[in-house]
Formats: sequence, C-alpha cells, structure tokens
Amino acid sequence: MGKVFAGLRVADLEAYITNTAPKALSSPGPGHNAWMMASSALVLFMTLPGLALFYGGLVRRKNVLSVMAQCLGCAGVVTILWWLVGYSFTFSNGSPFLGGLKFA
Repeated sequence: MGKVFAGLRVADLEAYITNTAPKALSSPGPGHNAWMMASSALVLFMTLPGLALFYGGLVRRKNVLSVMAQCLGCAGVVTILWWLVGYSFTFSNGSPFLGGLKFA
C-alpha cells in the first residue's frame, strides 16, 4: 500500500516538473513562474526607459529628468500596490472573478 502512494507522489512530482497536468498538486509548475517573471521584466523594460524616453521627447529638454522620475515613481507605486493587495486578489481563493485577501 505504501508503494502505491509513493508512486503517485513521484508521478505528481514529475507532472509538476514537466508542466503537465498534475493529479494531486494544485499549484502551477515552474514554467508558469518563469513566464510570469519574464512578462514582468518585459513590462518594466517597457515602462521605465521606454515610456520615460517617449514622454521625455514631448517636453522641453530641462523637463526630461522630471518625466523619467515620474515614470519611476509610478512603477514603484504599482509595485507596492501589487505587493499589498494584487498578489492576494490574484492567487488566493475567493469568488470566480476576484480572489480574497488571504495573503494580504
């Protein structure tokens, strides 16, 4: 009986590592985490230098640093809001449309 349960745990672990549908584990595999981190990095690369330089080109030369600082400040505020409530709304159990505040 113990070997059957051990075999199920190994199968679930292999499914977790290979990003296939696990039977007992309900958390996403490592590929999901890597994709989320890569997507977040792309958004930050777009926001900080890209948006700052774009809007910096629309103002006078002496105001470019101000625009870059504002874009950096907005990215910081969004990061802190994600840390406070966004993660919990996304990943905790709750209603089908919005999670709970379990991790807040």
